Amino acid sequence: LCGDVVLTRQDEVFPADLLILSSDSGRAFISTANLDGETNLKERRPPAACLSAMTTPTPSETGDVPTIATQTTYTNHHMEEAIAGQAFDKKLRVDLDEPKIGFDEMGGTAAFSGGEQLDLGQTVLYSDHFCPRGCVLRNTQWLISVVAYVGDETKS
Repeated sequence: LCGDVVLTRQDEVFPADLLILSSDSGRAFISTANLDGETNLKERRPPAACLSAMTTPTPSETGDVPTIATQTTYTNHHMEEAIAGQAFDKKLRVDLDEPKIGFDEMGGTAAFSGGEQLDLGQTVLYSDHFCPRGCVLRNTQWLISVVAYVGDETKS
């Protein structure tokens, strides 16, 4: 449903058109080959408001125990819950444009209205802040996003 928070891991397909909230490195790479036939990866980033207002919790903050392979492995969706909690606590508001046909034509605004000393104003959303349904997350360990468009309104 629109507004649901989604955790996508590397090589997983996006289940809907998603607005990026956070990723392991502050950016994400996606494959759009199934939509446009292009094999080069496209870079996507969270909106500036999300980069400024939200922080990626450490495993100790979420109660997770890191694995030997990586110090940032999370289990049981604690990271997803922590980042979603920040979005709700800081009162993230997203207003999306009416759906359009092209997947490069997504837009809207995002703003946070809660929390101490949190006055970031509105951030304009562009297609670079979205991941279209059916595309694949590549070269990025994880991505936290919120569902923007579903059903007939998706870009695939």
